[in-house]
Amino acid sequence: PIFSTYPVFNWNTDMCSACSYGIRVCEYDPSIHSSLSEALNSISSLPVNQSQDFYGLSGSSTVFQYPSIGASDLENGSYYVWQLKRS
Repeated sequence: PIFSTYPVFNWNTDMCSACSYGIRVCEYDPSIHSSLSEALNSISSLPVNQSQDFYGLSGSSTVFQYPSIGASDLENGSYYVWQLKRS
C-alpha cells in the first residue's frame, strides 16, 4: 500500500544512453483483480490518457516522483502496481 499520494519510484538498470523509458501505474484491488498482471492491464492512474500504454519519462533517470498534475490522484492505503518499459 502507499502512504504518500506522490510516491517516489526508483529502480536499478544498466546504463543505456540511447534508451527511452515509460512508466505505468494502476490500482490493484484484490477483490476485482485476480493478479498483478490483470491490474496492469486495467485502467491506469498514470498515464491518465487510456490510449497510451506508458507515461514517457525524460532522460535515463532511475528515479521518478508521481506527478501532482496530469495523473489520477492516488489514495493513501490503496495498493498500486507499476511497470517500466525500456525501449
